[in-house]
Amino acid sequence: PVIGGSSPLRLAVSPNQLNDSCIDQMKQILADFPGDSDVFLHVGERHVIALPETFAVNMDSGVVAELRVLLGEEAVVL
Repeated sequence: PVIGGSSPLRLAVSPNQLNDSCIDQMKQILADFPGDSDVFLHVGERHVIALPETFAVNMDSGVVAELRVLLGEEAVVL
């Protein structure tokens, strides 16, 4: 459970997906939907990166749909 904040957004990606173009597009999508939900990037099986607060998103916006288009349906973990 989340205490005193919004539920986080978790993105599960393979290291192979994270080329410069994908990263740039992901950063732009996150910037387009600012909010209170922290974003965690799960890279492969073992690495989790907590993105800076500047990338927190509004989960009630279209951010999930945009990220699913970019990264794939299964990449967005709610």
